[in-house]
Amino acid sequence: MRSIRLSLIVFFLLLLGVALGGVSVLVYRTAAQTLRDKEASTAQLVHSQSESRSEEMRVQFDRKLLQRAKSFTNRHSNVYVLKSLHSLSIITGPFTVQGNWLAALWTRDGVPPMFFRLYATQPLENYLDHFDDDDFDSLYAQTFFGSGIPWQRTANMKEYRDNGFFPIDREFREKAEFFEERFDDANYHGQSLRRVMLKVPIVRVVNPFPLSRPPFKQPPMKFKPGPPPGTPPQPLPNYLDTFYYLTLGAGISTLQEGIRLNEHERDQRLAQLGQETTAALEKLQRQLFGIGLATFGGTVVGGFILVYLGLAPLRRLSEAVSQVSEKDFRLKIDAEKLPVELRPIVGRLTRTLDQLRQAFAREKQAAQDISHELRTPLAALITNLDVALKKSRSPEEYREFLSECKLSAKQMSLLVNRLLELAKLDAGVIRIRPSRFDLSELARECASVVRQLAQAKHVSLAVHVPDSLVVEADADKLYEIISNLLSNAVEYNREGGRIDLTLKPGAEGVTLIVADTGIGISPEVQQRIFERFYRADPSRQADAPHCGLGLSIVKSYLDLMQGTIRVRSDERGTEFEIELPIPPIEVHETQFQIPERVGP
Repeated sequence: MRSIRLSLIVFFLLLLGVALGGVSVLVYRTAAQTLRDKEASTAQLVHSQSESRSEEMRVQFDRKLLQRAKSFTNRHSNVYVLKSLHSLSIITGPFTVQGNWLAALWTRDGVPPMFFRLYATQPLENYLDHFDDDDFDSLYAQTFFGSGIPWQRTANMKEYRDNGFFPIDREFREKAEFFEERFDDANYHGQSLRRVMLKVPIVRVVNPFPLSRPPFKQPPMKFKPGPPPGTPPQPLPNYLDTFYYLTLGAGISTLQEGIRLNEHERDQRLAQLGQETTAALEKLQRQLFGIGLATFGGTVVGGFILVYLGLAPLRRLSEAVSQVSEKDFRLKIDAEKLPVELRPIVGRLTRTLDQLRQAFAREKQAAQDISHELRTPLAALITNLDVALKKSRSPEEYREFLSECKLSAKQMSLLVNRLLELAKLDAGVIRIRPSRFDLSELARECASVVRQLAQAKHVSLAVHVPDSLVVEADADKLYEIISNLLSNAVEYNREGGRIDLTLKPGAEGVTLIVADTGIGISPEVQQRIFERFYRADPSRQADAPHCGLGLSIVKSYLDLMQGTIRVRSDERGTEFEIELPIPPIEVHETQFQIPERVGP
């Protein structure tokens, strides 16, 4: 994006959206998991409560059924034994006593008393009238003698006389104690029943009064209970049982309806619990969406304000930079009032502007130097031509004038060529053109070129090179490098000084050293001697053009060849050391080489 403000806001909003989305998802999942766990635990509690209520219903049903069975036994377990009975009672007994009875007549010691055993029982339906049957939709009762023979049953079982009995479990008959109950489920002709079985003792009632007294004046009967539970049975006459069995069954449709209603209530509670959980999650979703939307909207508004305030220092810096011109390179802004993040930028801008100011100054100085350098040979050329054209000259005089004109033209051509070379270096159109040549021979040739200049200043030049050093590199650029270094060494040397040109072959490259006994270079100047148009001594004049381009070209060529150059200088002289990464291909060197001297 082109706008920093818009980029910051967009990226910040994207980051905020991702963060809000992640937090919302995390909160929703955590809350959903918590609600689901709560729903599961509550559902488990509801199931447990429902099962407890159902079990309580079953227990209550069994308890009521047992109470009903015990009520039956309280009214049904009396047997009356009459040791003396009026004859009229015997006659009317079958007509007045409802139920089963049995009479026995025998003599004892010649006395003919009459002895009867009478089960004074009524039909089982007569006992049902004494109870409220709202708890049971139907009751089925049946009794058995102690021997297991069926005794009585309710009228609703009469129609199933052949197969309508409630059988007594044999194990229960053998092991049951008095009033020990056993519950089980039964199916009576397609109807599901809950049944209870009891082992009940018989209570005997004895009438001790003679027949002479009327029956209506008899005192209340005394009850003699049977043996307590767990005691061995006492021997009795074979005509009298001491216990009997009662089976009482009740339809469980009422119980099933209660359990069904309980389960229906449980299912409704579970459904309601699920709806509550779903509603809570939907509400949480709406809340999270509303919070996220409000946060996002507030952030959009606040983001624009914060970014506007945050970019205010940049606007001040931009205004300060816009005030910089070619006449005033000062950055008019107080760095101390800017944020710490912008202070390094201000420092770099200040240094860059200083460099631009110096570059402009050098450009101006270079333009003056180039103008001066071009004006001198151009003026000499024009002067010679004017002098030659004023009058007729001899051929020898014209030849001399033309030679001087040619020298001036060569000086101007050299200066123009250097300027064109720098322009090509800046444009990046100059390439390295490697070829195989003898570097030692190239060094001797460069030394021969500057020999006349060295002789004019009485400077001796010694060449320390192998007999032959074959390398593969760009010969033209190495020639320019060595020539420039030798020319500068001659120009800035003392009268009667010395120059040493040395080549040292190595395994990974070649070292070239140009040392002189000149005036030296100060440390401040050493840092700038490779800058364009920079001259260490602008006041020095020489016949050859020296506008500060030679060392700049040398440094550019070495950069192309990945070479390095180092300067060491003091008051005793200057030494330039060049490292070239061009391994020698062939080296021939005598053990004692005599340096070639150029000069006096």
